[in-house]
Amino acid sequence: MAIYQATPGAKITAAWANAYYNLLKGVVGGEDTIRLANNVADTLLLQPNEQPVDPVYLFRLADSEGLARFAVRSDGILSLGDQGPYEVPNPANGMLWRNGDKFYGRLGGATVELFTPSFFHMAASSFVSSTGTPFLEDDHNHVCWLLDKTTVEAVSGGCEIPHTGTVTLYLVQSNPLATTGNVRWQLSYKVVSANTAFGSRTAAYATAAVPVGNDNWNKVSMVTGLAVTAGQQLSLMIGRTADHADDTADADVGLVGVSIQYS
Repeated sequence: MAIYQATPGAKITAAWANAYYNLLKGVVGGEDTIRLANNVADTLLLQPNEQPVDPVYLFRLADSEGLARFAVRSDGILSLGDQGPYEVPNPANGMLWRNGDKFYGRLGGATVELFTPSFFHMAASSFVSSTGTPFLEDDHNHVCWLLDKTTVEAVSGGCEIPHTGTVTLYLVQSNPLATTGNVRWQLSYKVVSANTAFGSRTAAYATAAVPVGNDNWNKVSMVTGLAVTAGQQLSLMIGRTADHADDTADADVGLVGVSIQYS
């Protein structure tokens, strides 16, 4: 007599009682199917009496060696066990797994890495001339805005913030003409939420040595600890401060772009 086919008046045999006991204990369970047929909220609820200080795995799905592939913890957190993408048998669309500090999934018959970007880059070509006559050129093996020392020149641009966090804004500068000395940079910025006026930007300044050698590049930290929210617009204007005492690089210096790094 199967457990789910019990009939009134039938004897409860030792085998039946053992099967029921083992099913509840989870020792065995392939013989009978557990069906949650009710369309009722919380038909199956795992809830501790109080918030656990040291959460444990209440429910695990493990392989034949006991390695947990999936678990439900007593604090309600779902956990994916550590397994390599090549260890997953017969990968099917919709599968998710973890390999060390990375997550993977199967989409469209292919394995893809799931990640949150730690940075993004705004290239020089995503900016437009806004002050003076800066020149966007690619004659030195890279695309950059050439900014003059003696004339006020600036470029402007913007982008949408991809996810919430705290960022550092870096300028990526280059040395197309093999000049030496320092550059005085100004970066004006503002993050704006939807249905809010852009308003005036906040200016930040930095003095940095030009990269050593022709066409070399490096990054200059301009703004740190800037809080941003996904969906906001980031408005930027970048320029070289004309005739500043700290600006000692005589030739044009290249602006390759802006790097936005999440902390």
